[in-house]
Amino acid sequence: MMDLQFQNPKARPACGASSRLLRLASAIPLIVLMTGCGPTGIERYPISGTVTYRGQPVKHGTIMFEPDASKGNSGAAGSATIVDGKFDSSADGTGFTGGPQIVSIQGFSGVDANPEYAPYGTPIGEGKSYIKSFDFPENEAVEQDFEMADVIDG
Repeated sequence: MMDLQFQNPKARPACGASSRLLRLASAIPLIVLMTGCGPTGIERYPISGTVTYRGQPVKHGTIMFEPDASKGNSGAAGSATIVDGKFDSSADGTGFTGGPQIVSIQGFSGVDANPEYAPYGTPIGEGKSYIKSFDFPENEAVEQDFEMADVIDG
């Protein structure tokens, strides 16, 4: 004979630790979205230009702009993607805060024997990073060109 048990449809499920955890987990994305909205108080300005290595355009790469705290500059970092030797933070990236900055560049040749392994090619300058301090104008857009060999080879 089959044993059938019926539950009271008005009965509430037990509220244990797992249901509290579920409520907390569902609230986290909302909290993250709320903190990401609103004014940041940081004024950013576009920066664009060219990046070369030994006079040739860098095929692919990333350029980062970090405020130089040793010179009293603070704020958010900026970045842009390098494509065929050109970058523009207003097209692809984030603007920078101006003033003294530490510039970091990672460049790639665009050529590799195994495109699945390294789709952007081999690292320029044997994988060495270009890191140099610059004093940029404040409160305005900037156009600046960079020659990676000045730092990597020098």
